[in-house]
Amino acid sequence: MTKRDIENRTDIVEIITLFYKYSYQDERLGAIFKHIAPLDLTTHIPLVADFWEGILFDVFTYKGNVTENIFL
Repeated sequence: MTKRDIENRTDIVEIITLFYKYSYQDERLGAIFKHIAPLDLTTHIPLVADFWEGILFDVFTYKGNVTENIFL
């Protein structure tokens, strides 16, 4: 796998999606995301992408408090 820089929102969404894909497969992390603090990934991933897009590219689409909205 070739490493490359994060260039845009599509890259951010790809990384977040891969994180959850592998996290859900992990014995310990998967249990947390599936049973203890379940996430609606269709809502959660775009929200997290908004947050990171703002941090990485100064695009301020995220409106909210990251600690309040963690389980959306």
